Amino acid sequence: MTKRIIIFSLVFIIGIVSIISCDRKTYNTVSSIVTENSKASSKKPYLILISLDGFRWDYVEKYKPPHLINFIKNGINSESLIPSFPTKTFPNHYTIATGMYPDKHGIIANSFYSYDKDMTYRIRDREKVEDGSFYGGNPIWIQANRSNMVTASYFFVGTEANIQGLKPTYYYRFDNSVKNEVRVNQAIDWLKLPPKKRPHLITMYFSDMDDTGHKYGTKNDEELKKTLFELDTQLGVLFKGIEKIGLPVNIIIVSDHGMSTVPISKFIAIEKIENDSLYTSIDNGAIVNIHPNNKNQINSIYTLKKVENGVGYFDLDQVYTIKSATKDYKMELDGIGKGQIDFDIKKQFFTKFYLEMEMNLKTELEAFSIELQTKSITDQATEIIKASR
Repeated sequence: MTKRIIIFSLVFIIGIVSIISCDRKTYNTVSSIVTENSKASSKKPYLILISLDGFRWDYVEKYKPPHLINFIKNGINSESLIPSFPTKTFPNHYTIATGMYPDKHGIIANSFYSYDKDMTYRIRDREKVEDGSFYGGNPIWIQANRSNMVTASYFFVGTEANIQGLKPTYYYRFDNSVKNEVRVNQAIDWLKLPPKKRPHLITMYFSDMDDTGHKYGTKNDEELKKTLFELDTQLGVLFKGIEKIGLPVNIIIVSDHGMSTVPISKFIAIEKIENDSLYTSIDNGAIVNIHPNNKNQINSIYTLKKVENGVGYFDLDQVYTIKSATKDYKMELDGIGKGQIDFDIKKQFFTKFYLEMEMNLKTELEAFSIELQTKSITDQATEIIKASR
């Protein structure tokens, strides 16, 4: 009998998935990949891990898709699931696959700059998506492979990448134009293979609810219900196909994130940030990453702690890295600074500035060289008595 488990997730920030289409050829990968189940693996049950991208926690209760409702009745349903930060498709799918937080497995956003590799990972860049060196941890298909178990995937983040020299036994490069019925039929066909060739782990991915949620928003019941019922129909075909085969199959349905309406008032226009020649920005929808272009500069981070009586209270963190050289001298400086700043919002003026600094300085001239370690404290209070224009 098929054991069914269902898990849906709750989101706080919406994300976007947009991946370049590629050919639909299926791949049998390198010889290090397990191509036949061991005797021990052949005795294990089967698992199908299904991701419904952007599936809100309340879609089933609100729209009542019949096959998912019946699925839940015969299994377990969680009320919600808090995704990892950031609540984006690639980080959370790979978190599902590895059980690790994004800052540990390395896929920290749909697009991000890697300081170690000095390059930018983007989900539309096939070369980067398939570069296994970006992916840390041990995803579930690699763990299964190490247990001499045949695996398969019809789309799932990481399955196209050569992670530790391994991929699923059977996999497809992502192509969002592939119809859901094609994916479902392939999963059923995999379960009909001879026991030695039959995958005991199958991962699947459906972007329908995410696509519709981003296009129409979370309040367009007509479009959301229409999409959900079309998806539900194909899931019903999968459930019935598995029951007909009669294998001991466990099904887990998850989501990487949900969907939420974000008011325009929350929008921050990064175009208003001045001196844009000094930095590079990587936009991830609800999150923007800003990277300084010049490493030889003072980097300051102001953290707003509170606003009280028209005054903003900030913590200040600074990192100093300066390198300079000519034919006559060479200078290197590095250090850190920590402090607090009070800012009068109405008068647009700093009323308090406190900073503790520690710096190391190396200077080389023709005649001599010197190394210094310095510590300094700046404690300044300012009061505006009179101002005029």
